[in-house]
Amino acid sequence: MLAYLLAFVLLSAPPLTPTYSSCFEAFLATLNQTNIAEAHGLITHETARTRRLQAIADYQQCKRDAFRAWLRERIRQDPTRYD
Repeated sequence: MLAYLLAFVLLSAPPLTPTYSSCFEAFLATLNQTNIAEAHGLITHETARTRRLQAIADYQQCKRDAFRAWLRERIRQDPTRYD
């Protein structure tokens, strides 16, 4: 029983490396938080713009990291394919 529980927990855990979908989810979460804070007057328009630009830069970097992780895994699986 413990083995089944452990397997379930390990299989349902998020990946250690970013994926495109996790990058997009983080991007959308940041945009939502920024839009809500701006709509409630908690931050200025300039601060919101800066946060959005930073979210875009973070999203782009996350996508690059996800691609590198994907490529590293493919090379590890079949090193002769990418020579």
